[in-house]
Amino acid sequence: MIVIRPTRLVLGAPYARANGRSTNRYPGADFAYLSANVVRNDNGRTLFPAYGIQRFKGDSGRKFEIGVIGEVLESTPTIVTPTGVAGLTFRHEADAANDAVKELRREGVRTSILVIHQGGFQQGTSSLNGCAGNLAGSDILDIATRLDPSIKVIVSGHTHAEYRCVITTPDGSQRLITSASSFGRILTDLTLTVNDRTGELTAAAAENSIVRNSSNPRTSGADVPLLDLAKDDRVAAVVNQYVTASAPLANKVVGKVSADILNAPNAAGEIPSGDVIADSQLLATQPASLGGAQIAFMNPGGIRGGATFGFLFTPSGAEAPGEVTYGEAFTVQPFGNSLVTKTMTGAQIHALLEQQFVGCGGQTTKRILQVSAGFSYTMSSGAAACADKVTGLALNGTPIDPAATYRVTMNNFLASGGDGFTVFNQGVDALGGAQDIDALTTYFGSFLPGAVPAPPVNRILGA
Repeated sequence: MIVIRPTRLVLGAPYARANGRSTNRYPGADFAYLSANVVRNDNGRTLFPAYGIQRFKGDSGRKFEIGVIGEVLESTPTIVTPTGVAGLTFRHEADAANDAVKELRREGVRTSILVIHQGGFQQGTSSLNGCAGNLAGSDILDIATRLDPSIKVIVSGHTHAEYRCVITTPDGSQRLITSASSFGRILTDLTLTVNDRTGELTAAAAENSIVRNSSNPRTSGADVPLLDLAKDDRVAAVVNQYVTASAPLANKVVGKVSADILNAPNAAGEIPSGDVIADSQLLATQPASLGGAQIAFMNPGGIRGGATFGFLFTPSGAEAPGEVTYGEAFTVQPFGNSLVTKTMTGAQIHALLEQQFVGCGGQTTKRILQVSAGFSYTMSSGAAACADKVTGLALNGTPIDPAATYRVTMNNFLASGGDGFTVFNQGVDALGGAQDIDALTTYFGSFLPGAVPAPPVNRILGA
């Protein structure tokens, strides 16, 4: 959220207009989408407008304009279902922003800010309004150093971190870069001072504040400044309507655990809850009529709720200790993907696992797939050659034969090459299956009245 004083322009506060009432039908967004770096391949135009222009009246009565350039991740195609971005090109954020600011100048706009999904992290000890390490090594810093000098304010995100930085780029320009954590826990109050005669930005300042509410774990006496924001009754009415409608399903007990099964990865990147999800997908597709699966893989980015979440023994609601509700399962796996089973060779499975590492098979980010029970391999992430990073592939103790074929299950996101795992595209004889959340809740139910045991987390060896 951005606030430009004194007019308090608020950007990106998305809630449905419901005329003060809750609604059974979402009427659509009442704000514009911007996408300066998303280009349609068929006509070379941006998918949505590259920028928006806001008009203001200064203290002298003169009017001036501010341009707002909006951008998504250049790497969007690697983290969403490929079919969802077919026919689109995602340009480098700096190049697209520089083109947009040239257009804004031609329209007479002399002050532009960049609202961008990409972000960064403070290094070492971070603070609410700090910039420890000046975002060193962060993607947003690389973008900032390539921007047109006239873009002096960047509102960033993506990393769910908070910072307020003033950096000096190689060309001598100073830029203010802000980020406001996530989930409405922090508000960035951005103040721009503009010469209303020339329209030029003369100063920019920002302050991050903690938003005080009962669901914000950041709220404590040590967090300053704190904001007490009045509840919007219109939004609350819509939320409460759907909370009430979904409560019977959300509170339904689907299974049990005997101990916490967390989302926290070990040194090899193996996640206890990821093992459970992979096992549930294998179980759902093992019958010959449902795929005949022998192995299942799960992408780590599809496991949500944070590392301290997962399938917890301690009740989060009215359920008994150890009981897992549908709502808790959905929090861990909320995307509603469907399962797909394909035939892959042992050699393809090896190549797939190589793609977990940066620089191997076009991969840009290290991502460790979660694997189902019975499948194991040894990881040597420090090996120089991609082919040497994974060895000892085995299924139920028998080495994987590079020439043999295996039935492999994944979700539809991975099945089309999501997260950079393009080897999945080489699989053949695809068969669709159940939704992932249905497979997960069925898996939990298969253990009743017993509990799902915490997995030993020993499928990826040699980290």
